[in-house]
Amino acid sequence: MALACMLCSTTAFAGNWTFVPRVIGSETYTSNIMETNANPQADFITEVSPGFNLSGDSSRAKLTLDYQLQNLFFANNSSSDGSHQDLNGVGSAELVKDLFYVDGNASISQQVINTQQNISLDNYTGAGNLADVKTFSVSPYLHHDFTDFANGTLRYTRDVVAYSNTSSADISNSQSNSVQAALASDANSGLLGWNFNYNNQHLLNDISAYNANFENTSGELRYPLSTKISAVLEGGSENNSYASAQPLVNGAYWATGLDWKPNQYVALRALSGRNEKTSTVTLTPNARTLLTATYRNRAVGLIPGPTWAGNLMHSTQHTVFNATYLENTMTIQQLATQNGMLIVSNPNPATGGSQQCQNTQNTVVCGPPNSSLTIYPMYSLTNQVLAIKRAAMDFSYIFRKSTVRLSGFNENDTYQGNDIYQIPTQEVHMSGLNASWALQITPRSSSLLTVGTQLSVSGATATTPLQQDRYNFIELGLSHQLSPGLSGNLDYRIFRQNSDVIAADYQENRLMARIVARF
Repeated sequence: MALACMLCSTTAFAGNWTFVPRVIGSETYTSNIMETNANPQADFITEVSPGFNLSGDSSRAKLTLDYQLQNLFFANNSSSDGSHQDLNGVGSAELVKDLFYVDGNASISQQVINTQQNISLDNYTGAGNLADVKTFSVSPYLHHDFTDFANGTLRYTRDVVAYSNTSSADISNSQSNSVQAALASDANSGLLGWNFNYNNQHLLNDISAYNANFENTSGELRYPLSTKISAVLEGGSENNSYASAQPLVNGAYWATGLDWKPNQYVALRALSGRNEKTSTVTLTPNARTLLTATYRNRAVGLIPGPTWAGNLMHSTQHTVFNATYLENTMTIQQLATQNGMLIVSNPNPATGGSQQCQNTQNTVVCGPPNSSLTIYPMYSLTNQVLAIKRAAMDFSYIFRKSTVRLSGFNENDTYQGNDIYQIPTQEVHMSGLNASWALQITPRSSSLLTVGTQLSVSGATATTPLQQDRYNFIELGLSHQLSPGLSGNLDYRIFRQNSDVIAADYQENRLMARIVARF
């Protein structure tokens, strides 16, 4: 409740606030409770899960908070009885008008510990390959508009990530302190445009050998030579420190060149200099389409050498398409609070069904409504730094009573190892594809068919062999609104894991009936 208390002021809470308590009851049959290939055991699971959703929006504060206490009781494996907390919360407030603000988010979830073992996508089955993950972030900041001169922001962020049901050798708890400063010229300040940015994040882990510091400074000057061409000078420095089996490259860089915007549909940038070459193409052929592609070759920083980034968005009356490519370097703890992790068994407030969610830039992003399974990139819990290269796409088609969604990703990760513990680097490749069809059968009844597949290939190291794992699933769900405060759904699922490791091979068939009561 710390996130809600962050907004505790009379002014901030004046507005439209909604509190909806609920209780979920379900009965589940599974054909393979322990996810094993040898002698699979069936079981019945009873669930009683109270929860609530709190949301509010006023002129000075916004909050979305969803909490559920999932209580599971197993007919044949009572030693597995237990409770699991699920929380997703995002909030923001303006404490001093036009000057002092605060953002915050919090989550409690379960995450796969080791992707090279049996994968558990929720709390109903599994052989102990799930860890509880708690995250909390609070970020007060100052923002001021210096009229006709500049806009400035000074932000401090405190992140805390805590793990349980796993050892610090897998991953350790962490605390992070970050300072960000940004100052940019106002559009009315004159011909010369400029900006300055500074970021410094210090990560403290329970195992000090994995402490890390990420620091970078950047700035830009921009002067128009004509209505279509501007001269640009950019520069900065990188000063990063973390345990790695590969050498780190720190230092300064600068580049100069031109921005060219011949018309409203095309914008080009090309810069070259010391330790830096970069070019960007932006195309906006119409109001519904945007394409941006950036090439950068920087000799210093977290990813020295050539890198790419891109985004394509297009929409029509019935379709939405989005494709992205990014390259980044961060820790699993940073991913948990900033960029998104696979979260299992989170409640869908609309139906009570579980869904996968990601915390992305202070926004909780979930899979299709009613969906119990949506494959995202899965990472083993580790204290190492990851270098990530990810391409992803998402396509939705909405027509009359049907919604069809197709999403996929292709990702190559490099676990950076640790020179202190002589842990070598390791390459991991992941790719996945999901397809779903949601149909509104009647005003009170709907169905959802979901199919998906994911491939994970873990490269060989001096101590571990190459391993390939493939996950396939199909799920059919039916939902019905029994009354304004009562809904029910019936789901059938088949999940299959094929692995080079025989012990990780298994198949599970599952049937679930669920009732959700909201008050």
